[in-house]
Amino acid sequence: MKKKPSTSIRKDIRAAIDKLYPDGIIEWTVSPDESYIYEKIGDVTRRLSAIEDASLLRVIDPLDRPEQSHRYDLDDDEHEPIPDDSPMPSYFVFFVGLKGKDARFDHDGAEPDDDGEMHDFHAIGTVGCTVGISLLAPFAYVKLGEVLDYDDGNQTEPDIWPDVYELDGTPRDLVEHYDELMDSGPVARMQALRESIELALKAEGITVVPDEEATKRVPGLKAEDEVIICSDSGSRTATVLDAFFFLTM
Repeated sequence: MKKKPSTSIRKDIRAAIDKLYPDGIIEWTVSPDESYIYEKIGDVTRRLSAIEDASLLRVIDPLDRPEQSHRYDLDDDEHEPIPDDSPMPSYFVFFVGLKGKDARFDHDGAEPDDDGEMHDFHAIGTVGCTVGISLLAPFAYVKLGEVLDYDDGNQTEPDIWPDVYELDGTPRDLVEHYDELMDSGPVARMQALRESIELALKAEGITVVPDEEATKRVPGLKAEDEVIICSDSGSRTATVLDAFFFLTM
């Protein structure tokens, strides 16, 4: 008989959440510009850049958003820029891409201009790992992912939230997804890269939240009105990932 996964939260993670939110409400409990991460960011960046057989392709500081956004939503078929007043994340985002031809793919399509005339576009995709590091506490999350670099110079920005779904709307298993997407199958390299990233962050005192902990519900924990959480579901409690990674208007 298959054993059911535990619903209890790992002690160190639960202790960090309780310390952040003693009242059970997800909110900014530290000033973003005074976050611990800004003392570590140089070393974190160097460690991620030094991982063998990979390149650090994106570094997104939530406090360093340009006045004119050139960020694009990977799931948006129209490739429209994200508005300048987009919600502020509670986390840094990095993307570490694998080196080599087997880690790249072509992305082609067509879209209309303002006059309705269709124009072809082309981008090169690179697979690797997206890394989110919380500003509130030294916790991170790492997921398999990709970025696109368009011929016109535009780029997609990765995020740690689900971006590949089944037909019923549930997040798809990313190992299966990339096994199907990449003919030469670099999934094993992507998983090894994830392990290397975890070791690099551990050396800087940052704990990676495992997948089996990320979606566990935290009893009594909810978000304040201006906080957007990925698992927003009305009266249901927030998840472990929500506690460290959220958006604010």
